[in-house]
Amino acid sequence: MEYRLRHHDGQYRWILNGGVFEAVVKPKLDECFQGKVVRYEMKYTYPELGERDLSVSYFPIEGKTGVDGAACIFQDITERKRLEEALSDMSRKLIESQEQERAPGESFMTTSTRGSQCCRSISNNCKRILLKSSPV
Repeated sequence: MEYRLRHHDGQYRWILNGGVFEAVVKPKLDECFQGKVVRYEMKYTYPELGERDLSVSYFPIEGKTGVDGAACIFQDITERKRLEEALSDMSRKLIESQEQERAPGESFMTTSTRGSQCCRSISNNCKRILLKSSPV
């Protein structure tokens, strides 16, 4: 089967290198030409832009004798992916911090500038932060 890629402005263009087309795009297009809507995500490195995350959708176009074309939508989702990763990383750090705060604390004595002693039960995490920031 022959594949031609036509841009929305009507001009035919090659938008992916041959290796990626053969390894990734063609099998997915073959599936679309069997009458299935196909959606997937992939990474692609553009010479000018570097690596980008793409969301790809193929929709079969029915003709008189079955599927004779496909509408292909490539959407750059790089920024969305970066934000999702940042949010996931922040959530993981927050959960770790909360788990550390719930851990049983250690008691230790401190002396204030007025000479009174106080005993506080604080988490190991807070103790590390306090000890790092206190003058030696």
